[in-house]
Amino acid sequence: MAKRKGSKKRKGGAFVSLSASQSERLKELLAHPALMDPGDIRAALPDSALARAYVERMPAGDPALIPLLISIREAFPEKDVQKAVRRTSFRCRQQGVHVPDAPESNDGILRKGPADGEPFAFLSPLDGMGSRGVLFGIPRAPSGYELGVALTDDQDGILQFAGGSFSKKKALGARDEFLGEFSYNVETSLGHAVSVLERCHRAKPDAPGASDYLRARPWILDRVSLPEAPAAYELIDREELSAQPFTAVMAVRLLEHELLAAWFLDPADVSPLLEDIREAEESPIVLSEDQHENRVEEVKRDWIRKTFPPAKRGLFRERLEETAYIFHRLGHEEEARFALLAAHSLEEEDSLFLENPFLRLLLERTLALLQEAPKVESGPLGSDTGSVPSEEDGSSSSGIIIP
Repeated sequence: MAKRKGSKKRKGGAFVSLSASQSERLKELLAHPALMDPGDIRAALPDSALARAYVERMPAGDPALIPLLISIREAFPEKDVQKAVRRTSFRCRQQGVHVPDAPESNDGILRKGPADGEPFAFLSPLDGMGSRGVLFGIPRAPSGYELGVALTDDQDGILQFAGGSFSKKKALGARDEFLGEFSYNVETSLGHAVSVLERCHRAKPDAPGASDYLRARPWILDRVSLPEAPAAYELIDREELSAQPFTAVMAVRLLEHELLAAWFLDPADVSPLLEDIREAEESPIVLSEDQHENRVEEVKRDWIRKTFPPAKRGLFRERLEETAYIFHRLGHEEEARFALLAAHSLEEEDSLFLENPFLRLLLERTLALLQEAPKVESGPLGSDTGSVPSEEDGSSSSGIIIP
């Protein structure tokens, strides 16, 4: 079991230190919220330290204070204030007080042209089988960028990688072409993007795009610091998740979102289960209707336990953590929390009578699809032959990424 660093204080976890005058002002504002105008919040809170302190100490069960909380969220972009707002929003929701999520971006694609000499990186969401696009640009002296573009898979490794030195104009042109390949993209840190490449490379070092990546890898790793923890935890504190269980209702909400619309289990793994279910339903042994249903439930639970050992649960946990980051960056903060709660739930083993809500719903979704199209041959979901649709069939992209 991993050791817990219990004695080390969580960064940003303690109340912010204030001067005597700031403390007096904070005490006055907490006692008289009417002194604060949501339309001119900076008049009452002239600096981010006072704003953070107010948010950390404000009562979480008073719906009348929510407009103030939202105003502070909009007026103070500082990371410490935003984290304090998220913690207080979480406490409010725990007490039944609704806090609206931050507004979404207009088009679902976060784009920002980097200033001269600044790195940039983008990620697409994961599809149902763990594939995604990765783009990064690292400034290279005396001018221009070292560009890397990849199609990755968390089991099959780096499927494609292309890169090289480009002028800023050509690098940004390649960036825009990459962003056009996917319905959603989010901007991220350089370290996060490269960590995705490294994780996929470890999964399958001899993948088709590995040799191209390996040629650029020493230069990249010499200039990029990799994060120690999943990027989602820079946006959502683990503390917010510790006391909340993941429920079947959350699983439904999560899988109903369009970002997870293409998440299915591998038909090759699920097809044998269909036969087991049919055998259980058509058993010659005389059983009551309830006994038949219980037998089918037992077959499904047993399949989930055998199909999802710790290593495979870890794979889905990482997918959910990455998806939580995408959700949050697109403004879906509640779904981001659900995704992390689902990720945490996969660390727990199923009992004889209960299975993980996320895995169970994902199984039911895949079973429903296979039962609706029983003649589909084994292979990726998406066409009658099991192959991924081509551009001639109406798909939006071939998946080929070339700068």
